[in-house]
Amino acid sequence: MNYVSVKATSLAYLVCPILTALLAFLLLKEPMKKVQWVALGMGVTGCMILAFGHLYDLVLAVLVGFSYALYLILQRKNKGYDMLLVLFVHILISVVGMTPYYFATAASAPVDTSFYLFVLAIAIFFTLVPMLLNLFALSGIRSGTVGMLMNINPIIAFSLSVFYFGEKADAMQYLGYGIIFGSVIVFNWKMGSREVGKSESRED
Repeated sequence: MNYVSVKATSLAYLVCPILTALLAFLLLKEPMKKVQWVALGMGVTGCMILAFGHLYDLVLAVLVGFSYALYLILQRKNKGYDMLLVLFVHILISVVGMTPYYFATAASAPVDTSFYLFVLAIAIFFTLVPMLLNLFALSGIRSGTVGMLMNINPIIAFSLSVFYFGEKADAMQYLGYGIIFGSVIVFNWKMGSREVGKSESRED
């Protein structure tokens, strides 16, 4: 996001769920219904529309999306471990991996106290808590479903940018995000119906 564009970052969020569902099918042998394959096709179509004329953004988005998709798959395989311990190991690996990069590129350390308060708030409420909830979700539902639900994030961000912040969006962007939103609904449609059926049978 800092070195390329916000658009490439948003596109990575949209590509990741598609790659997660595919990797879950290929590596974890999670079954895919025909309607879910249709949903994946819709997602790919929407991403291609958003990436039209921005091949470099698409390549970066695929690389970033693949890395996070693989992360989700690995967490599905490690669901038997304590979530807090797993989260601690993830953070430790991230710190060790990013520390050399920080010393190679960072300027002088900020001295403003508010900077560290904002970083702490972001780390807790927008990183640690979502990661913990993500691990919790992976312990109960399929990786592909978790991945596709991630599409809600950039769709909400796009809606806020247009309707709240007043940013301009063209017809192609509306079309692309609309198709992707439809793919999320189609992908999870049968799952929702099945859960309703289970709850009704338990009540009976």
